Amino acid sequence: MALDIEDFLKDKSKYYSSYRKKKPNGKYRVITAPNDDLKEAQKKIAQWLEPFAEVAYHSSVQGFRAKHSVVTNAKVHASKKMVINIDIENFFPTVPGDWIWNFLDLFGDAPYIRDSLYAIATVEDKLPQGSPCSPIISNCFLSVAGLDDQVDKLCKEYEMEYTRYADDLTLSTNKDYPKDWLKIGIINNIYKYIETVGLKASKDKTTIRTKSQRQIVTGVLVNGENPRVTRKYANHLRAVLHNHKRDKIPLTEEILGDRKSVV
Repeated sequence: MALDIEDFLKDKSKYYSSYRKKKPNGKYRVITAPNDDLKEAQKKIAQWLEPFAEVAYHSSVQGFRAKHSVVTNAKVHASKKMVINIDIENFFPTVPGDWIWNFLDLFGDAPYIRDSLYAIATVEDKLPQGSPCSPIISNCFLSVAGLDDQVDKLCKEYEMEYTRYADDLTLSTNKDYPKDWLKIGIINNIYKYIETVGLKASKDKTTIRTKSQRQIVTGVLVNGENPRVTRKYANHLRAVLHNHKRDKIPLTEEILGDRKSVV
């Protein structure tokens, strides 16, 4: 069945089911899952936005993009002396609602269309965890807002590679930079860039790994020239697929939410 937009606009709440999902670190994530009709409408919006997104995306964007994956993301950082991972806190729900509104206004020929798009894409003016169109809208936000460009320019200045998979920012280099210097210099600057666009970094999740340590990028081990998925992450993905088949838990949220804490 197609989404009854008039009924949906009268009462959005009955089209969503929310639940808490426990993460391996003991904390919980709230998943706001759309019903089948709404989910299909959100998928169509995501597909509709894809051509624009490809133009808007910075070259560093690796997540939720055609011909890109956790593996293509990891390959950029394979066999490097140092790998740095920085995480954005509570990513989807903190993308500014006014920016989403103005962004979707570009695609509405009339206020009713814009209002409908915004209503379908958001819950209480926020991108919900569980919506198929949240990844593409949030990806566009970070590229259009200039975060990717700022970080990439900084990295090039210090001979570092940079990629972003959704809320995961990864830097790598073959230079032997002192860890303390990285923390007070490059990493601290990136924290400021993130704050400039209205978001926050999960500073306690930032890691700096040398070649003698396990270097993990989006669930993939990058020590050596041939990146490989860790055994723990592979087991996690099997569980994700099982839960998706049994309980219809959104795959994107399982992978996006847990890939950092299962490795």
